Amino acid sequence: MKVLLARQSILDRDLEVLGYELLFRDPETGDGSISDPDSATSTVISNALLELGLETVAGSVPAFLRVTRQFLLWDNPILFEAEDVVFEIVDVDPDDTELLETVTRLAQIGYRFCGTVPADIDPDA
Repeated sequence: MKVLLARQSILDRDLEVLGYELLFRDPETGDGSISDPDSATSTVISNALLELGLETVAGSVPAFLRVTRQFLLWDNPILFEAEDVVFEIVDVDPDDTELLETVTRLAQIGYRFCGTVPADIDPDA
């Protein structure tokens, strides 16, 4: 089985590595074209967690994973220790109460998010 995954460094002002964004790459073509976001999310997570190991991929810094709405609603984040990952979510509908409640619940137990997370999510709520 061919495993392909891209890793992009996330640096601070002093060029210290804060984490690595893990990106989907098609094992056949090597490119990052995504036709099915849920499948791409599953592939990245499978490769990072099961095939390679998160520590091998990210070391001692968090892995930043772009995830879909469905990934979060299925409670998949519990596959990861909260300190090992930051979930990137994009295009969040501010009226999607089911997703916002899920993100709030996950934030309350220590999971972190980046991207277009609505400002009114309060992990202390």
